[in-house]
Amino acid sequence: MPKYFFNYRCRREISHDDQGIHFDNVEAAYLSAFNAAVEMWQELLRARVDPRSCAFEVMDDRARLMFVLPLAEVLESCKSDASSFDKIANRAFSNVVEARNHARRKLSEFCDEVHVTRRVLRESHALMAAVDRLTDAFAPVPPMEPARLPPLTTGLSPSSAMSGRRRRGLRG
Repeated sequence: MPKYFFNYRCRREISHDDQGIHFDNVEAAYLSAFNAAVEMWQELLRARVDPRSCAFEVMDDRARLMFVLPLAEVLESCKSDASSFDKIANRAFSNVVEARNHARRKLSEFCDEVHVTRRVLRESHALMAAVDRLTDAFAPVPPMEPARLPPLTTGLSPSSAMSGRRRRGLRG
């Protein structure tokens, strides 16, 4: 069950709710805040504080602002005209539904991005594996020692090879 924190702002002062309260949904949290605002209205007037300058800022457990309930909405609901209360309640409910739909859209977009990221990672891993296979296939061959060829022998000694050149008229 989600937890909601009811921060109270009056003029420039804010009182943070450090404990929070669990509710089934944000609509139930709104109704609780509205009922608390109705109860606070008289106390604020007795303390000579204008309730119209006060509001509840309701946050979820991730510190995201869920809604703001100005205490001025309580004044509207106190009028004998029930239609004004219905308008306020309908507007508040519409705001809550709009916020829920927005959150659902953003969650869907986030899930889509996670799927795309996973696909790209799989493709990257496959490409890296292919590069590894190619690198292994074309790995440089370790250098070979130079071939040692046996010395050429003609059967002649160097001195006899020189004398043969002289015989043929070559000078060496």
